[in-house]
Amino acid sequence: EGSSDADFPAGPPTIGYEWHIANAAVSSKSEVMKSTALNTAEAELMAASEACREAVSLRGLCEEHGHPQQKPTVLKMDNTAAIAIAEDPQMHDKSKHIHRRHLYIRELVAEGIIEPKYVKTGENTSDIFTKPLPRKEFEYHRNKLLGYQP
Repeated sequence: EGSSDADFPAGPPTIGYEWHIANAAVSSKSEVMKSTALNTAEAELMAASEACREAVSLRGLCEEHGHPQQKPTVLKMDNTAAIAIAEDPQMHDKSKHIHRRHLYIRELVAEGIIEPKYVKTGENTSDIFTKPLPRKEFEYHRNKLLGYQP
C-alpha cells in the first residue's frame, strides 16, 4: 500500500507519494507539477495518478518475481473529493476540465487494480514529501517510512 498527497499553493502544486512493502518504503517521489491545478481535488488527483503509475510498475515487478497481487493495491488519500472523482467513471461539470492523464486512477479503480482509501491528513505519510512539517510530525512520518512502528 501507499499514499499520495498534494500541496496546493498559489502556483503549481507539489505532489508526493510513497509505496511500501512489509512496513518499509520501496518507492517515493516528490516534485513540482508542470501544470497548474484549479482546485485542491484536482491537485490531489494529479498526485494520485502519478502514484498509480508507480504502483502499476511495482505490481509488475512483484509479479515478475513470483508474487502476483491478488487484491487491489490500497492508495491512501486525504481528500474525499478526489476519492469520489477517482471512483466515479462519469464526467461531471466539476471534473470535466481535468486533463485525462490526471484521471488515470479512474481506469485502475474500475479494473480493480487500485483501491483509494481515506486517511486523515495528519496520518498521510506522503505529507513529508509535499510540505514542511513540525518536528514531531516529520519524525512520525519518517519513522513510518523506515518501517518503525510509531
